Amino acid sequence: MRIEISAIVMALAFVIASSAAGAANGTQRTILFGVNYLPQVTCVEDFSPYWKTDNWTEKRMVTDMKIMKAMGCSCVRFHIMPALRTIGKDELIPAEKYVRMIDLGVKTARELGMRFHMDLDAYPGPYAEEVVKYSVGRYKGKIESYQIGNERWDFPEKPETLTWLQGIVELLHSIDPNAKVTGDFMVPDWVKIRDTFPKLYSELNPTTAHYYPVTDYRGWNQLYIDDLVDYLGNPTGRKSVADASYAAKRKLSDFGEYDAKAKSFDHDLYVGSYGWLDKDVWITEISSHGYWRWGNLTPEDKRAADWKRLVDAVAGSKNRVARMYHHCFRDKMSWREFGQGQSGIVYYDGSPRPATFAFKDMAEKYSPVDSPMRAIGCGVERVIVPDGAQTVALTITLVNKTAKALKGAAVLELPDGITAQATVLNFSLPAKRSETWTAQVNVSNARWGVNHVFVKINIPEGLVYGWGVIAKPKAVSVDSAAVLTAESSPVRYVQGYQAVQEFLQKYGDDCAIVTGPCIGSDMEMAYRLKCVLQAERCKEIPLRSSILALDVLNRPLIVIGTPVNNQISHAIEMTLPEDQRITAANPGLEKGVVNVVQAPFGAMNVDARFSPQCEYLGYYFGGCPAALYVAGPDDTGTKAAAYDLILRIWGKDVKY
Repeated sequence: MRIEISAIVMALAFVIASSAAGAANGTQRTILFGVNYLPQVTCVEDFSPYWKTDNWTEKRMVTDMKIMKAMGCSCVRFHIMPALRTIGKDELIPAEKYVRMIDLGVKTARELGMRFHMDLDAYPGPYAEEVVKYSVGRYKGKIESYQIGNERWDFPEKPETLTWLQGIVELLHSIDPNAKVTGDFMVPDWVKIRDTFPKLYSELNPTTAHYYPVTDYRGWNQLYIDDLVDYLGNPTGRKSVADASYAAKRKLSDFGEYDAKAKSFDHDLYVGSYGWLDKDVWITEISSHGYWRWGNLTPEDKRAADWKRLVDAVAGSKNRVARMYHHCFRDKMSWREFGQGQSGIVYYDGSPRPATFAFKDMAEKYSPVDSPMRAIGCGVERVIVPDGAQTVALTITLVNKTAKALKGAAVLELPDGITAQATVLNFSLPAKRSETWTAQVNVSNARWGVNHVFVKINIPEGLVYGWGVIAKPKAVSVDSAAVLTAESSPVRYVQGYQAVQEFLQKYGDDCAIVTGPCIGSDMEMAYRLKCVLQAERCKEIPLRSSILALDVLNRPLIVIGTPVNNQISHAIEMTLPEDQRITAANPGLEKGVVNVVQAPFGAMNVDARFSPQCEYLGYYFGGCPAALYVAGPDDTGTKAAAYDLILRIWGKDVKY
């Protein structure tokens, strides 16, 4: 061990940057931060209609919640949980498993010092009473707060429904008088409840808010940040951005099937202001990338910067916001909960992205003055395991952020397959000083991919977790024996499976993925392949829509999508012989194709100077040596091709 004046490792920005943010917080307000967690969704790999894998394990959930703690979460929202032994929502997850999930979540949150907010999936009828009696009785004194239903904008429509809700709230408080309880309503409905059901209004605390700006792939803009601030705190009245942006579409019911349940909603989106009310506000759904459907494409650095910008704007204005929950925790490979969009604050394998560090910074900046995050920080350097290595050095830095000496113990918590001789550091840190600790860890039996490493620190101020990863890249292989369907394969590998494997092994670390429309099935297929390849290779892989792809077209490419929707696919089709093109004239390709294409944008023509592909695209991308072309004549064919390739790379087994 050696004592240092300042941080050693650049990768330790996770602790160092937030230290500076917190130090300036003498009189700043307190906001607690958390995430929405849907283990019944994010832990299920749903590749319907071909296969599903329940990837939920107790170890994975505990790991997830330790990551949350290390990110600075003071609270967690378990989202849309049925919470009854007799009711489940997915044939893959039996009802009793939901109870195991919640039991473990409640237990782990208490051990980590995180507040637990439970979103009870309840609605009028006897089922709701059973939910409340069972869940609140089971977790009395362990769960801090409940909400009755998620986005049930229809509850306030009828007086009889509010009468029912009042009875449910009274039942809940009769079982656990100290539990907070709330519901999801728009501001005019809160006003209606206040004016017509004052007893119910007095028992509902806090209010909750969701805010999704209808921006594009560029993320948050100042218009919506200003509108959010107005929405949260203008006491005299406001006119929402929705009025200007949606033109004739003024009600949730105007927005299609997803919001059909709100067809009776009779006032404008995001109208009114929480400044009209006299209750604390918990923003229970908000995302760093803005509008959920653009999460696949929003640039990572922009997401991180925008999260800081919007949090500072909320914290710097007059309102009663007490908590902010990012929606949601992990990326996913499931069609449930925004099937064609991603919104994780961490990647699918749980590894941090730039927005993760921004979240940590803001969580500390606005943490309570007595938070242990303000006393000590811990950074764990990311380690990439070289091929064949048996041991690696893991560098851990502790930072005393206070003006007094700190004493305590730091315990290294390692995942299965990784061991170390020394796992406990008893430290004594002078004021404003840091210390590094290098642990030699044995990784000979480490699992491939990202292995999460934690440092548990106990000091008198409380519990703090440090977090890092030991990444063990896996050579990508393509399983020629995998079977997508019981029938003959619906996907044709033009050069065979070996050619695809050779492409991925040669170009996988340098390639980019390009798909067609910014939103839709092709984009979801592309993002899932990105999740798989990143998890195996432990390296960020750029993803672009074809219209935004100019910066990557000189790289090796994986191109996903039908040529009808994707101009890059259309350009590649120009290079292919007739019998390999996706056309109605090729019935053998009607369900999907995986094709390795050399020089996909053609060669320079000495006379014409440009290939037909170049003329079509408007540029010459001679730096692209090859492309893996994954496509079909329509969405069904592209899905078959993408899923077949993922199956052969990723498999159906439980990974975590």
